[in-house]
Amino acid sequence: MKIIRWVGIVLVAIVLAAGITASATRSADGPLAIFPGGELVAGDWLDSTSADAERLATTGQIEFQLLTPPRSRTTWVVVHEGEIYIPCGTPTVSFFKQWPHEAMKDGRAVIRFDGKRQRRTAVRVHDRDIRAALLREVARKYPGPEGDVEDEDQAWFFRLDPRSEG
Repeated sequence: MKIIRWVGIVLVAIVLAAGITASATRSADGPLAIFPGGELVAGDWLDSTSADAERLATTGQIEFQLLTPPRSRTTWVVVHEGEIYIPCGTPTVSFFKQWPHEAMKDGRAVIRFDGKRQRRTAVRVHDRDIRAALLREVARKYPGPEGDVEDEDQAWFFRLDPRSEG
């Protein structure tokens, strides 16, 4: 009985710690590991028209924030034909993944990498040929089970277009 009691106490402590961390990061400047964060505040602004594709092609992850609502997350980034894209698992099967639907309503976004921020607009990609090429790029750049998505309907992609202020 004592073991079950201690296991219960440890599980409750873990759940409480995760909950407190998740709540605290909602107002933090950016995400913390797997926990979404608040608005991306720190970092100088880069011109959104500058060529970042080469640098981002070798970058593993970036911070991504929608303006509405102003929550940030860490995400993979891939480059195809000079355009910057971010993948996301199919949000239709994940109750917790709301940002893709929010991005389709208002795609105004901010990305941060190398400590610098850029204004972007997230635009969902529907073209099957581009999505197939992006899936191949994800599998190449991120080998392993998470990068081995074969069915194009299992992943959504958003192109990050340059955006002026606003």
